[in-house]
Amino acid sequence: MQIITAFLELLSRDYFDKISVSQVAKKSFVTRSTFYRYFDDKNDLLLQAALETLDGSESDEPLLVQFATYVESHAGFLKHLSPSRQSRMNLTDVVSGVIGKMVTDKVQYDGNQSNDPFVNLIKAADNSPLMVDALVGLLMGMLDHYHHNGFEVDEDELNRTMQLLSSHMTVN
Repeated sequence: MQIITAFLELLSRDYFDKISVSQVAKKSFVTRSTFYRYFDDKNDLLLQAALETLDGSESDEPLLVQFATYVESHAGFLKHLSPSRQSRMNLTDVVSGVIGKMVTDKVQYDGNQSNDPFVNLIKAADNSPLMVDALVGLLMGMLDHYHHNGFEVDEDELNRTMQLLSSHMTVN
């Protein structure tokens, strides 16, 4: 959709809180009323744009690797959403919603045969939604870590972290 494309282009240059609906409408060659026909507000546009970036992100890679790859691929967009950037705006619901969708999509994508310890932990949990929320919190922390490190993923650090976390998880 051209509104989302225009918004993502603006977001690659400016922070979310600096972009107005009028700028998005002008950039996408639509009127403000057309914008509001498709989106409730700027936060709704942000959520829809973020969800669109997830399309096709399913992978055979473990969830943490998939997340790190997603972060590297969408750094221009995500730099505006990291928890440390939210001092003047609260986008936690948008960010956690997008990460939560990535997690639940991964669980569905892997089906019953998964080598991913996080997927297996979610599937084995008595309260899967709570386990998903706990994992979303972990990934939000990783997003903040990557934000502070220029969105560069250190593959060795990621592998060590995955091994450490995996070694402390047991699924009965």
